[in-house]
Amino acid sequence: MENNEEIESVNNLEVAEQEEVVESTTTTNTTENTVENVDTTEGSETNGSDETNQKEEIKQTHEDNKYARLARKQAEEEAKKKIEQARKEAYEQGLQQGKVQSYIGKQNPYTGETIKDEYDVQEYLDMYKIDSSGKDPIAGYRELQKQKYREEAEKKVKLDEETKQKKWYEDDTKDFLEKYSQEKLQELSKDEDFNLFASGKIGKVSLANIYEDYQKLISKYQKKSVETAKQIVANNTVTPGAIEETDSQELDWNSMSKEQFEKYIQKAKDGELK
Repeated sequence: MENNEEIESVNNLEVAEQEEVVESTTTTNTTENTVENVDTTEGSETNGSDETNQKEEIKQTHEDNKYARLARKQAEEEAKKKIEQARKEAYEQGLQQGKVQSYIGKQNPYTGETIKDEYDVQEYLDMYKIDSSGKDPIAGYRELQKQKYREEAEKKVKLDEETKQKKWYEDDTKDFLEKYSQEKLQELSKDEDFNLFASGKIGKVSLANIYEDYQKLISKYQKKSVETAKQIVANNTVTPGAIEETDSQELDWNSMSKEQFEKYIQKAKDGELK
């Protein structure tokens, strides 16, 4: 099969080369005939513009042929690579199959049993490897099998845990979106303070509960900040009774933006509040 593919590839290459020769010859003949006809018909009356156009057409034809040859060459190289890869894979597969077949029907010297299939072959090879390392092939093979069972069991447990955790995240996210919104979730993902607060809790505590606890903490510190701000204003105003004056202004500390809050406190510290 591989030889047929190689012969076909060679034939294709020869045909392509013949096509190039024919194409080049045809192009050359066409060009010569064209120039000859121009010389015969036009004679001395042919102007420089017509000659320039003819030369441009000839040049373009050569360029087209050049790109066509490059494209064919690239296609041939890719075909050769595929054939070589297929040959290599077939060789390795045949080598492996031949290796397995060479053991079947023989007796495993460690067990005294006849090797019937590839599993018996693998058992023999494992025992041979253990024996070559200076260990007991029978006891070592049993230990090897137990180790394989342990690893498979650990992989199964890990896979079950990952599947369970993934399901938990999906359900938790769905619960949060039902209570709040996608916009709020995106907002929290960019909130560095929230991410710091939620560290170690995500995956163990529901996201909605984490967010609600975060809100409580923020409210607590906001209230404390307001009390501190009022005290700062009271301590830094010039005239007595400044607290009454600021109260009369009915400042809404809770709804005040962070920038306004900090600006107002700075004014109080600078003594700009009268």
